[in-house]
Amino acid sequence: MSNIVIPKKRYSTWRKDSLRDFQTSTFTKERRKHKSVPSSLKTVMALSGLFVCGLMLLLSGIIVIFSQKDFVFRAAGAGLSLFGLTSLLICALLQRKNVGKWCSDMSRDLFALREATTIIENNTNRENKRESFSVIDEIPDTFIRQ
Repeated sequence: MSNIVIPKKRYSTWRKDSLRDFQTSTFTKERRKHKSVPSSLKTVMALSGLFVCGLMLLLSGIIVIFSQKDFVFRAAGAGLSLFGLTSLLICALLQRKNVGKWCSDMSRDLFALREATTIIENNTNRENKRESFSVIDEIPDTFIRQ
């Protein structure tokens, strides 16, 4: 026995069908949404490679500048550092949306951390202070205390 269900009512196309009247949106090249940052896999990999190479060049240049005394080596180190810094700035410029989001998240996390330490300090101060809930403390001053 098969599970195929045969409809009892035959559907026709002559009546008014709401799906036929529904305007389907068509996307053309003019209406294409332009992204502000690159997002393809090759572009992301290229930017990550540029970032790593820029960071390595910057660190290498700094090491050469501080370890060598000769002017030629220092000039080469400055060139390496400048090229690495340029690479990092290009990466930051192309990924400005992600960098902005990262800064926003870090700011939010640091604010939450600062507020958490304040709350913890307030709770410890409140626990260290002895609060008296005895009935004698609630007696008005007009009564004589013994």
